[in-house]
Amino acid sequence: MKINMCGSILTIPYQLSKHLRKKGIEVKLFIDSLSEEKSYLPEWEDEDIEENGLPNWIYKERVSLYRYFGGFKEEREFLNCLSDCDLIHTHGEASIWGSFTKKPYVFQSYGFDLCYMPFLKGSLKQRILSSLMRRGIRKASKILILPYQIPAIKRLGISYDRYSNLYCGIDTQKYKRADASLGNELREKFKVDLILFSPTRHQWTNSEITNKGNDSLIRAIHKFLKGTKQKSLFIFVEKGSDVAKSKSLIDEMGIKDNILWIEPVNKKKLIEYYSNSDIVLDQFVEPGELGQITLEAMSVGVPTFIYLTNPKGYFEESPPVVNVSTTDEIASEMLRFADNPELRIEVGNKSREWILKYRDWNIVVDKYISLYKEILGF
Repeated sequence: MKINMCGSILTIPYQLSKHLRKKGIEVKLFIDSLSEEKSYLPEWEDEDIEENGLPNWIYKERVSLYRYFGGFKEEREFLNCLSDCDLIHTHGEASIWGSFTKKPYVFQSYGFDLCYMPFLKGSLKQRILSSLMRRGIRKASKILILPYQIPAIKRLGISYDRYSNLYCGIDTQKYKRADASLGNELREKFKVDLILFSPTRHQWTNSEITNKGNDSLIRAIHKFLKGTKQKSLFIFVEKGSDVAKSKSLIDEMGIKDNILWIEPVNKKKLIEYYSNSDIVLDQFVEPGELGQITLEAMSVGVPTFIYLTNPKGYFEESPPVVNVSTTDEIASEMLRFADNPELRIEVGNKSREWILKYRDWNIVVDKYISLYKEILGF
């Protein structure tokens, strides 16, 4: 079975490709060489790639849909290469490329590509992209989504048998407790008892894109600091369209001295921050789904705060996260966990166990292989 993976959404296509290959599946990965988002690149996930270069099964392509419609040779050659397989697995907007091949393909959504993009009504360019995205989704042999995206699927008129639940895996051998030296340095430097880490991007004012609830978290931190005797440091990552607004709100709340801002870091360094945090704080608004940050933090064994809708039938067993959404809920649970190190250890251990049981790549990748066989009739 030959699979061509196409797309650069976080590092999920790379991780999936790598673990499929470990199972003996022949996979090639095509990623966009024009991507300006470092966190979407394989080298962000595996630092060895920076030193040794890309493995020979990954291809960086410099192609454009607009050039394709202009009949340019490079884009035509790319489609020929993409078609050289049994099945194409597309991520996000890459489904548009899949729709111009004659091969069966899977469309795996990351959110905006399904919930917003097919329904854009702005400029001519947006309407064209919206039309192409609808085509890419509708022509897919199978669509992989999270439960909150079902209304968008229905809006596109796609029948129940065409879509399935999306599951993301975690490399549990990589995402595990790391050296404690970073935590020791931070506690010594800032003279604190607790470290709370929020790597979620700052995005909370634009109603047209997914809200992360950073403002609720900042207000909760203000309440928490007024109610705790623990000296606490909150670490934020300087990433997202609303970083400046978050900083302004932090100043307004008078909690600047308790906040440390860091630049975005690769996954190796991110694991160090997870490992040396007492609590990880993710996102606190709809759609209330289990994202990559929470999965990573749980795998490392850190109690993780997130708003989770826990849709019926999606989870085999409810994940042991700290399920909160409002400012009061976040602050109250932070106070409870801050004063109870045994509870933090207990929830952290249960989190790691849950990931090992349900989301280790060795388990999740078998779901994808079964899906491919179903589509191809193997």
